[in-house]
Amino acid sequence: MNARTWTIIILLFLCAVVLLQNMEVVTFKVFFWDITMSRIIAFPLLVLMGMIIGFTVAKLTGRAHREKKKKTSNTN
Repeated sequence: MNARTWTIIILLFLCAVVLLQNMEVVTFKVFFWDITMSRIIAFPLLVLMGMIIGFTVAKLTGRAHREKKKKTSNTN
C-alpha cells in the first residue's frame, strides 16, 4: 500500500474515533424550531452542508470570473 492509501485509512480512523466519542444528544435552535439529534449525525450533516455551500460558491464565483475574463479578452 502506498502513502496515499495509508493517509486515507488514518484519516478515516480518526474521523470514526471523533464520531464515536461524540454521541451525546444536542439541540440546535433554528429560528422558531428546536432540532434535537445525536452529534454522530450532526457532524456529517454539517460537513455535507459546508461542502454543498462551498461547491455552490465556487461554481458561482468561477462562472463570474470566466465571464469577466471573456469580456476583457474580447475587447483586446
